[in-house]
This record gives sequence, C-alpha cells and structure tokens, in this order.
Amino acid sequence: MQPVSRHFLPLALVVGFAASAEAQYSSDFEGLTATAAGIPLAGQDSYYVPPVTGSIDFNAHTYAGNTLGIPANPTGGAQFIGGSGIAGGPARAQRNLTFGTGVWTAGYDICATFVGTLPATQNVGSFSLQNSTTERSFIALSRWTDVATATHWNADYVWADAGGVALTEVVADPAFQNLPINTWFRRETDYDLSNGAIVEVRITNLATGITASNNPVGRFLTGTFTALPAPTAFRFFAGGSAAGNVLAYDNPDLGPAGPATLGTRYCTPAVPNSTGNSTRITATGSNVVALNDVTLAASDMPNNAFGFFLTSLTQGMVAQPGGSLGVLCLSGAIGRYVGPGQIQNSGMTGGFQYMIDLNVHPTPTGIVQVQAGQTWNFQCWHRDSVGGAAVSNFSDAISIGFQ
Repeated sequence: MQPVSRHFLPLALVVGFAASAEAQYSSDFEGLTATAAGIPLAGQDSYYVPPVTGSIDFNAHTYAGNTLGIPANPTGGAQFIGGSGIAGGPARAQRNLTFGTGVWTAGYDICATFVGTLPATQNVGSFSLQNSTTERSFIALSRWTDVATATHWNADYVWADAGGVALTEVVADPAFQNLPINTWFRRETDYDLSNGAIVEVRITNLATGITASNNPVGRFLTGTFTALPAPTAFRFFAGGSAAGNVLAYDNPDLGPAGPATLGTRYCTPAVPNSTGNSTRITATGSNVVALNDVTLAASDMPNNAFGFFLTSLTQGMVAQPGGSLGVLCLSGAIGRYVGPGQIQNSGMTGGFQYMIDLNVHPTPTGIVQVQAGQTWNFQCWHRDSVGGAAVSNFSDAISIGFQ
C-alpha cells in the first residue's frame, strides 16, 4: 500500500457545457436539488434513467439526516447520490459523455451498506462505461464478500482478457477485498482508449488515506478485440435483485489521466467562504524529494481574492485566529509562501496554483530543504468578506509524506 492517491482534480462543478461537447466530467453533487429523503436524480445535471426494464432512479440526498443511513464522507460536501433496491430497484443513473483518446481515469467515492433482511443478493452495484453491449467498456463491480452477513464487499471487475473473452474477476491484491460497509472509499480505474488496456486500478480508504494500486496484466476493455467503438456514457448502478443493497456515490471525475494527486486531506470541509463554498487545497506531482515536483492548488474561493500557502511540520486546529472566519489547521513553526511571485490572486476562476520549490521551503526562522522521511502540512489562507467588510478565511489542509 502507499499513502498517495490520484484523485480529485481541483474542480467543484461540472466541466463543460452541453453533454455532447464534453471531454471531461467532474462534480461534487453540491449543485443538485437534494433532501434527506432524496430527490430524483433524473433531469438534474443531464442524468437520466437508462431504458433498462425494471430500472428505478437514483436520488440526491443530503448527508445530514439521510434516510439511507449513509455516513458523512471525509472528502465530501453536503450532498451525495444514492440508489437501492428498497423501492423495487435496481437503481440506475446514466449520463452521456464524449470520450477522447489516450489514458483516461474514472474515479468516484463509494460507500456500501445493507438495510434489508439477510441473506443479501449479488451484486451490491457497479459503475460502468456504456453502452456496455455495443461499445468498449469495463464494469467496476461491488460484490458482497459473504451474502449471509453483508458486512464487507469486494471491489471486483468485469473486463476482457487478451483473447477478448469477458471475465468477472477479483483484483489480484487483498486490499481490494473485504471492504467494510458504512465506510467511504475512493475507487479509480485508468484505461487506455487507444489500445483498450486497463492500465491501473486503485482503492483508497478515505478514513485512513491509504491507497492500494494494482496494474492488471493482459486485461482490456470489453469489445476491444471486436473493434467496438468508444463508450458514449457512464452509469451508476445499485440495488441488485432484492431489497436491502445500498450504494452511495460522490465526487465522480472522468477525464484524461492527470498528474498524481498527493497527500491526505484533513480539517475538511473548511468553514464556508463568502461564496457559500468551502475552499479546497490539492497537491499534484510527486512526493519524491529528488524530483522536486509538487504543485499546490486552491479552488472554490471567492473571485479576485488574494491568498498564499502556509506550511508546517505540525498539524493543529485553531478557530478564527486573528478574527478570521476559518480554522487554522497548522501549528508550531508555520512558514508562509509570501516571496516574489508567491502571493496569488484567484481572479475570475476562484482559484490559483503554485509550484513550490522543495529546496527553498519557508519557515519562520529561514529557508530549509524538505527531507525524505518528513511529513509537511499545507493550507491556503485568503482574503474574504462578510457584509462588505474585509476578513480572511482558510482552505482545508493536506498532509504530504515525502520520500
């Protein structure tokens, strides 16, 4: 296992405009109309119920008081989507997407639970590229480890071997099996739309931040060797053939594979800023000191707000320091990136980024070099306003272990 995960492009909302013109999709579901009991997803954000006999809709829920009993997501906001067989399912939610070429990543947060009468039935649910019968596809299955107890599930796959035969398989890594219910995981699949290969699969426990990755050998998108075209949609599925199976999803992100996302987020979500959103920090690149490749990014900020990044070896939690709206999640010797070119402005995008230099790392007593074996914590401080009065606020924080 490794404590880094490639997920969360720094986007809070859907990327693109019309579904037919998109080349990437990312959402945190915060723009949906949702309630604790759930509001139908179809018709929101271009989702629809696919024409599969017996399908029912997913619902958009608030985490607070949700009727599915889904716990809060450590990296989620206020809302998620959920599906089950409780109302006669299974539930299916589909969305069109224009796929490109090269290596793409399909990532999403997922949480399983069971609320019916045992034994449960397979499958808990799945995520898939569609149309899975006429286009190239993989199916990321969620299957009960033991239907008699329904307390743990496996992150399995339907993909094809080098002969084009579709296979339903477990991942050759025990970290993908026996995953506890009522726990949020990040599940990601890298796949090459040019040659059909499954490049890498990952699972991250969002409570611990620990990621396991596996590089399947000789595994491909189904339909690759029969020259099926690229997929045109993706689908969430939940419920199985009987009442009780429940799957929740959050933070879907489909698009060209980007640089590795580093670190473990904590102190999240941040106190909302004047836009109503919580400022987020992400880090991309490599945690290998010798490569000196780390870029920090802040998103979901007010427009035209000045800000800079803070860093410390020590985590903390100080509410409203110096009259700020937010929480300072660092303590001890806190360094500030305030040198030439380091103070940034969010402009009209509500965010900024800065590639830090690990050889010129700020502390209150001077510049140091980051060392392998150290864990540094980072946070963004930025200007904000309340009723026209100037104040400040903070993002959540991220912890990066360097090697």
